Amino acid sequence: MIAMNKMNWILEVDLENRQAIIEPGVVNLMLTQVVQDQGYHYAPAPSSQQACSIGGNIAENSGGPHTLKYGVTTNHILGMEVVLPSGEIIEFGGPIEEALGYDLRGLMIGSEGTFGIVTKAIVRLTRNPQAYYTMLGVFETIDDATSAVSNIIADGIVPAALEMMDNFVIRAVEEAFSWGLPTDAGAVLIVELDGVEAGMLDEADQIIRILEAHHTREVRTAKDDEDRKKL
Repeated sequence: MIAMNKMNWILEVDLENRQAIIEPGVVNLMLTQVVQDQGYHYAPAPSSQQACSIGGNIAENSGGPHTLKYGVTTNHILGMEVVLPSGEIIEFGGPIEEALGYDLRGLMIGSEGTFGIVTKAIVRLTRNPQAYYTMLGVFETIDDATSAVSNIIADGIVPAALEMMDNFVIRAVEEAFSWGLPTDAGAVLIVELDGVEAGMLDEADQIIRILEAHHTREVRTAKDDEDRKKL
């Protein structure tokens, strides 16, 4: 095992080109915290983002709740410096994307360190959305919830996040955090939209109609940012 937690420097932030150069021990959430006041964030955000490192995310090709719209780690890594088992230090990719030859950068991502150890990475930064709209649909059965998911996608809507919890997970979360989730529900569906506020409201109404058509017994919407973060 190789511990990379002390290689935790953000070496460069280039907002003009929407990228940053980081060491592998940088905690996922830390990078977003550094750039969020300038209107940017690092999009791949696993549920463990407060503790996981971006180097670990690269090794596992991690995603998160916003994978549906923003993709996984491989979609946000432009290049990297790697130490091979032979000790040779090489670079894959770079700040300017190229389509020639084999995608060795992509080969490294998700390889769990078997091909080499990442010691530096160039990551893509994403502009913060203007607004969010987050809702939770409560269903009697998991079949109704999954049918609602299919219809949302079939209608051409691409939410920023679309997550379902069955009754077992609902009860586990409620026991741990007491957030007021309905423990008698068969499933809940969390849907989040982001983008320009005016356009989102029409999509939100469309999603609510889909949820109601699939027998949701209740739709809760986040009233503020604190509510959104809880969901």
